[in-house]
Amino acid sequence: ETDLSDSSLGIAGDAKLIRSLSKPPLIRKPLEFYNIMHARKLSKENGEMINGYVCTTRSVWEKEEYAVAFAAGGKSDIPTNTSRSELLLGVNIMRDLDGELEGWCELTTLSHMNSPGVPLSLAKRIGLSAAVNNIKSLQSIWE
Repeated sequence: ETDLSDSSLGIAGDAKLIRSLSKPPLIRKPLEFYNIMHARKLSKENGEMINGYVCTTRSVWEKEEYAVAFAAGGKSDIPTNTSRSELLLGVNIMRDLDGELEGWCELTTLSHMNSPGVPLSLAKRIGLSAAVNNIKSLQSIWE
């Protein structure tokens, strides 16, 4: 974890690029995501309102013309063996509950996605199951 004084850019925390593929049922092509994620520690000592962590995620494109073509719904040289999806915004806040409930935290998650070619009814079902799976995987870490 990089603290503000150690960062050459003046940004505390860590960042990484993530590429992932997901194959939901009933969808022919795997969904592909390219994201940049940044996480940092929150501390009341540093003037923040809570103790905990914040993790933000946003889609990125390896070539600018891909993003323009995707937004316009047009054709380009975007690879066609996958269906590109966008995580327009993802935020996870983990608030330390020490003082209230020792050893517990509160998790707040917000995600806004765009997955063209996925029917809305299926997207809602996938989104709900993904949220449940996310909580279960986090719980399994401490079991």
